[in-house]
Amino acid sequence: MLDNRIYFERFGHMPEEKIFTLKLTADGLEVSTPNPAPKKPEPKVCAESDIKAPRWNHWYQRKLARVWNATLLGMNVEPSGEARTALKMLHPERYQVYLDRLDVAKTLMGYDLPYYEDHVREGNSVGEKYVALVDYYEFTSKLGWADSDLDAMREGLQIDTKPSKPQEMRQNQKNNLLVLLNEAFLVQVPDYDVKKPGETATAILKWMSDNDMRSPIQHRTLKEYITDVAAAIEQFDEREKRSHARMDVDRVQNGSTTDS
Repeated sequence: MLDNRIYFERFGHMPEEKIFTLKLTADGLEVSTPNPAPKKPEPKVCAESDIKAPRWNHWYQRKLARVWNATLLGMNVEPSGEARTALKMLHPERYQVYLDRLDVAKTLMGYDLPYYEDHVREGNSVGEKYVALVDYYEFTSKLGWADSDLDAMREGLQIDTKPSKPQEMRQNQKNNLLVLLNEAFLVQVPDYDVKKPGETATAILKWMSDNDMRSPIQHRTLKEYITDVAAAIEQFDEREKRSHARMDVDRVQNGSTTDS
């Protein structure tokens, strides 16, 4: 058996150390080698190439983005996990700008920055909510975050020529829905009165609580909706009046034609 010195002289390196396990069984001693410890994955090497320019044609057509996506787009960076990691490792100061802007955006969502409730692809956290990219650009402009990156966003979203924004629900459809909700609340909610938005919002929330229901919106937003209900009722009644007036004219004209 070679000792380590002779082994080194012959092979040019020290022998690899191996560990064996002896186990006494009914058949005698068994020699085995333990499973080697799994190798730790090597940390991903970040590169500047991970920070790419946005695919503005795609985002222009997509119109909506999660707020963290929108924040990176506002910095002229294609949103991805690799891009965030590369910014953090290679450009810590710029990464801090990203964190600060994201924090401001998430804090003011629903106030200065509108977002879409109940989007089919949204997650549970605030950062996973969807915003219209046009709204995000306007939001950042008001905060004075003007720089060359936002200029790229302005150009990419065609803000000055043909801004792309999701279609809103047609006003007539929205009014019809609000009138329907009004009729249901009139029957179910005590002290319901659209002429008193604040008090009515409180009454609705109390009614929901009393019936073990949780409201997805807060008092302030509900109050604004009730104000919209009052306006929708007026517009609905006006449409009904015009419709009845046209029917009366048609009856008169049809009657005149029959008499002649």
